[in-house]
Amino acid sequence: RAYEAAGAAPAAEENFVDKELSLKDADWNTYKTIEKLSPFGTGNPKPLFLFRNVVPHDVRHFGKEKNHLELIFEKPDGKKLSALAFFKTANDWGRELKTGEPINLVATFEKSMFRNFPELRLRIVDIY
Repeated sequence: RAYEAAGAAPAAEENFVDKELSLKDADWNTYKTIEKLSPFGTGNPKPLFLFRNVVPHDVRHFGKEKNHLELIFEKPDGKKLSALAFFKTANDWGRELKTGEPINLVATFEKSMFRNFPELRLRIVDIY
């Protein structure tokens, strides 16, 4: 599915979503499958996934200047899933993001090793 990034100039290159997933699909098995396609970089970008009508359980800003965005989702099994965007806020997506209001999220998967603890999370590419 093609879409234009929020705030993109009309001549901006379109991004293509590789697959639509549900929050239930955001797990270590999916991550391991994606990693088989690496290394990612020029000519082999990370796959983009669309999570349609997902509802943030929490919308927060973090960092010294509160200039990074974290959305927390609750998966059907009760586990939490974070989605991050660095140097972006809840108001940078052409609409205000609010807890409890559904969004369409385009993201990639990433593994964080913050404090030596592996955590699966999403890196936000676009919200519409």
